[in-house]
Amino acid sequence: LQERTINVETEMNRIVTRIRDEGNFEKVIDPDSALRKEIMDIGERYGRIIVLDSESSVVIDTYDTIASGTYYQRAEISEFIEKNIDRTTNYLEEEERLQSFASIKLLDSDESMGIVILTASTEDITDIVTELSNQAILLFFIILILVSSFSYYFADIITRPFKVFVKSIKEVSKGHYDENIDISANLEIEEIATEFNLMTDRLEEIDTSRQEFVSNVSHELKTPLTSIKVLAESLLSQKELPVEMYVEFLEDISKEIEREDKIINDLLSLVKVDKNESVLNIEKVCINDLLELLLKRLSPIASRRNIEIIYESNRKVLAEVDEVKLSLAFTNLIENAIKYNNDNGKVKVILDSNHKNFTLIVEDTGVGIPDELKDKIFERFYRVDKARSRDTGGTGLGLAITKNTVLSHKGNIKVENNDNSVGTRFIINMPIFSEFKKI
Repeated sequence: LQERTINVETEMNRIVTRIRDEGNFEKVIDPDSALRKEIMDIGERYGRIIVLDSESSVVIDTYDTIASGTYYQRAEISEFIEKNIDRTTNYLEEEERLQSFASIKLLDSDESMGIVILTASTEDITDIVTELSNQAILLFFIILILVSSFSYYFADIITRPFKVFVKSIKEVSKGHYDENIDISANLEIEEIATEFNLMTDRLEEIDTSRQEFVSNVSHELKTPLTSIKVLAESLLSQKELPVEMYVEFLEDISKEIEREDKIINDLLSLVKVDKNESVLNIEKVCINDLLELLLKRLSPIASRRNIEIIYESNRKVLAEVDEVKLSLAFTNLIENAIKYNNDNGKVKVILDSNHKNFTLIVEDTGVGIPDELKDKIFERFYRVDKARSRDTGGTGLGLAITKNTVLSHKGNIKVENNDNSVGTRFIINMPIFSEFKKI
């Protein structure tokens, strides 16, 4: 439409200039003149051209519907004359046409010779716009159908792995921990599948450990009771036994009761640690004094096997901790170093600190822990050597209790081999100042 307007105004300027240069309408009237032929040609290409003189009489009408000399007066012409402007072009949208008016003024005067009116149809432009609109609507629906189809197709491709995930998760929720996912997709989904498989493997390990633990604990709890029952029945079945025999049997019964008590206490300790990560009774404790007391209690166990306990303390350490829970954790760690040590071995306990944390190192010269099992020894119910653990009275809960206690104090614990590759070194690092409020 803009292009059509520019072309119309250009042709109007050409006609006005030619008529003005002639100074009259003689060549416009003359059928054989080049100017008249040019006006007729422009009218044929663009629409209707009417040339009026200064009295608004028709000089030429390219449609030849108004005779020359006929007075031609329209409201739009009167409005154009009143505005006293050189030219104007209006787009009449409802009538689908452009209407351009141009005043013919003499070269040396502002006096008007007349007016040129060019009316150009825009029906072809409207038809083009309508056709383009129809094509655009058709194209829109085609694209919509294609996008919907591709979206459905790719959505199915994208969601297919997640449907597999949902199915596998439902299987895992039913207790089928051996469920694994094998998906070939983009990197992120493959990573999720890998992590899911690791999780199910881990759950399967935990479930196996739990079942094994239940079996072991059932056996451990049943064994002392069976021994007590056998000893008691032996006493009851034999009359008039010497006192020494009664004493020996009762001592054996007492040992079995102590063994039963140890298993139950370990189970209760684990339950307390699990329960809301345990409520800590925080108070300021001298770790040096605590360790000295624990080592004094454990020294008889070490003496039976001629195990030397070495204690090194570089400075006094006052820390805000739960003394009862930390005592149990440290006891488990040091007692393990004694129990799983070799006869005539050594246990070294080192305490050190800085302005923020204190460190406890427990080294032994015992049987050691294979590298591949170092990540598992802190798992509850896990025991490296099940037969030896049973002989030493272990239930596989001690290190799990120790780790949970350390973590509940916002500390950390790790295990590594000694420098001489003999025995094991446990390292505990804990903050001196607690984040918890004192109870």
